[in-house]
Amino acid sequence: MDRSQDRARRCRRVLRPALPGARVKDFAIDTIVGDGDRCVVLGSLRTEILATGRDIETEYAIDIAVRDGLVTRYRMFEDTWAVVAAFEPKAA
Repeated sequence: MDRSQDRARRCRRVLRPALPGARVKDFAIDTIVGDGDRCVVLGSLRTEILATGRDIETEYAIDIAVRDGLVTRYRMFEDTWAVVAAFEPKAA
């Protein structure tokens, strides 16, 4: 397993409890840029919303700040329209 795959596997493990009504189908990390106590992670994800059966497919950017080995800020930027659409019930 290469480093990128290992990072993605660990991210899925961390995100799973945060998304109890969802199933992460794909979580790819394309780029990590770091400077001091801050890094930005770029990638793409696909997550199924279990209540609707719809998928969120989006690219993302995560801005992370770390101090003393702990995450002190975490901001995720994604296509919020895709997220909202995945939570909409399917038409009958």
